[in-house]
Order: sequence, then structure tokens, then C-alpha cells
Amino acid sequence: AVFYLCGEGAGGMGRRAAAWCIENGVSLDADIDIHTSETPAALLDASSAQAVCESIKAMCEEHGVIPAAVAIDTLARNFGGGDENSAKDIGQFVAHIDQYLIHELGCAVLTSHHTGHGTKDRARGSMSLPGALDTQYQVQKEEVKDGHAIVMTCKKSKDFGRLEPQTMRLMVHDLGY
Repeated sequence: AVFYLCGEGAGGMGRRAAAWCIENGVSLDADIDIHTSETPAALLDASSAQAVCESIKAMCEEHGVIPAAVAIDTLARNFGGGDENSAKDIGQFVAHIDQYLIHELGCAVLTSHHTGHGTKDRARGSMSLPGALDTQYQVQKEEVKDGHAIVMTCKKSKDFGRLEPQTMRLMVHDLGY
């Protein structure tokens, strides 16, 4: 099962899921183990991070599933009241992810984060965040001769060689509404 902490864009999740089902030939009624929150979590706060963990455990027990991954979208929206430029606050955020999500749940954790305003080649905030990551990808829209492409580039890989950049195209599906 995948658990998605939706800090922004919750209103569009249903449309994106419907388009994914169409693209992949999956029934909209299929029992897909993706569970999405409607509000962000303040993962900088230990009690909030623990509450997220306990909630995921309860959902796993209720649905008879094992957590494979937790997606945090975005770091800023699920951070809480701290300062993402502070190495201390980022360190605490990472410690809570390690303790309550990775170790307690035994699953992978993915987070999306925005690039800096001045430079688009690195994440904004404290440089202690990239140091704590096992793998880091940069995803950006690029102009190509027949429109736009999304390019995903491996910026860091702790346990394997960097993968070649992957180019993708956005697919548009008419959902009938």
C-alpha cells in the first residue's frame, strides 16, 4: 500500500487518478491500495509524525495491507512551523521521518520539494536535506520542438550509479466533465 500525504493539490487527486486509470487500462472501481490524506501533516512535530504513523498502521490493519511507501507532497506543506533554511529544523524533520515512517513502518519514503528561487538546479532550504537523502531526482519541464517534455535527472544516488535522464510526455485524457 502507498500512503500519500497531500499537502497541496488534494482537489485534483481524483482527476489525476482517473486519468491514470484510463491510461493504464485499470477500472476506476479497482481496489488500488493508494491512500491519500486531505490535509498536510506537521512532520517537524514529533507528536504529529507519530500520529501519522499510528494512522497508517491502523489503516494497514483495517485493509489487511503492508505499507510499501509514504509520499510526502510537498516537504514545505508537510513540514510544520519550522524554518526549512535551518539545518537544525531539517535535521529534526528527517529524524522524525526516519523514526516514525521508515523504521516504524518499514517502508520507503519519498518527498517532493521545490527548487530555490535564485537557482533551479538545487532544492531550496538547508543543504543538510540533500545530505540526508539516499537518492535525489530533479524533475523539470523543458521546451522541445513539438511542445513540452518532463525530464527527470538523477542528482544523487547513494547506493547505485546515477541513472541516465528520463524524458516523459504529459498525457491528456478527457474525463467527460
